[in-house]
Amino acid sequence: MEALSWADRIAASTKPTNTTSTTSSPLLVPKTVPPNDEKIEEKEIQQVILSSLNIASPTVAKATASSSNQNTNPFIPKQSLQVEIEKCMSIQQVSNFKVRGLHNTVNTCYMNAILQTFVFLPPFWNISQTIRQNVSQTSSFPWTHAWIQFIQQFSLTKPTSTAIEFSSPFVPQTIVACIKQNPFMEQHFGSQQDVHEFMVFFLDQLHEEMKWKQPIATEEDNKGWKEVGKNNRSSKINEIKMEWVSYISALFEGKLRSWVKQKNKKAVLTLQPFYSLDLPILRDSEDVISHIKEAFVNMTQKEMMSDIGAKREVSIESPPKILTLQLKRFLFTNDQQVIKLNQFIAYDAQMELEDPLVPISKIPYNDYKRKYTLFSVIVHHGKDASSGHYSTFVRHVPSNQWMHIDDTRVTIVKESDVLKQQAYLLFYVQKSK
Repeated sequence: MEALSWADRIAASTKPTNTTSTTSSPLLVPKTVPPNDEKIEEKEIQQVILSSLNIASPTVAKATASSSNQNTNPFIPKQSLQVEIEKCMSIQQVSNFKVRGLHNTVNTCYMNAILQTFVFLPPFWNISQTIRQNVSQTSSFPWTHAWIQFIQQFSLTKPTSTAIEFSSPFVPQTIVACIKQNPFMEQHFGSQQDVHEFMVFFLDQLHEEMKWKQPIATEEDNKGWKEVGKNNRSSKINEIKMEWVSYISALFEGKLRSWVKQKNKKAVLTLQPFYSLDLPILRDSEDVISHIKEAFVNMTQKEMMSDIGAKREVSIESPPKILTLQLKRFLFTNDQQVIKLNQFIAYDAQMELEDPLVPISKIPYNDYKRKYTLFSVIVHHGKDASSGHYSTFVRHVPSNQWMHIDDTRVTIVKESDVLKQQAYLLFYVQKSK
């Protein structure tokens, strides 16, 4: 597979405002939607919709000869994928293992933070134990093999132990080796990078190696599909489905619903997969939100798309098992300078996705699919975007305690302290049945 830049992996751009424009990280330049006075056709409308959604999307890859053979893929579950994933959602299945810090090998705090976060996400840890039985030492799955070798460095404690136990720090050499084998990443290894971009890139590498073909509706199949909305009016549905599925997409992928209505035209409904939701925290040039719930409210408000003369509404069609939220703290000014918003944005240890963010027509109130528990918080330390440091706060399931992992330093902290952090990335896990 051809190596792509990290920025190419992430579709998270917004239109600039009069003063500043938000983007998911300092490495991404926001894309603008060019004015167009001519009549915009349906496909063009859909392209404008997708370019303006604040999401990090998984790569929709084309079929390759090596991955098209279903019989040779060791990751296809014996049972249905849904059954396997539901098993892995139970936190009771999480084994207790010795906590280890990671050495920072020249500006690798971004890598250390996301690797430690993934280790302490119960569904990811559980599914890793499942796939480790299916991957051998082969060059066919280098990133998956590197991840499995990495988690094997965390030795299990006694089965009855729930206490936090520690072991010596180490260098994640297998992950570093994969990075250095990628031409683009090797070129930039050792320089400061954005943790969110690395997260999406890393998940995409695992997905590409594990994926198997899923039957999808073709363009002809979708033709004529309608959804009856208010006043019995129909909307045409354009659904963008992943051609391939994997354990990674099953855990991290959600689906956004964007409804666009032009005057005197039928509404266009677009369903778009995402790995993370990028939440603007700036209402206008100076007003910053105080709680992530306000970002959800802003996200679901009707928006005028002046470029195409239409109104748009956005909601979550299908919430993911692991919900990743990125607070968009980095802004590009009109002169392309990058600034950082350092204000505290409140968030909760327990969260429920409310209507209209997740419409009750899709998921009833009090349904477990709406309810999430916070398991990790990644923080960017530093007053500006040009420098800084990453660390992560993680929930230790067996003891139900929180830890702060800053490279090699690991300390036990109170949950109340975790909720006071200047969060950059938040990782919530959906409640199990």
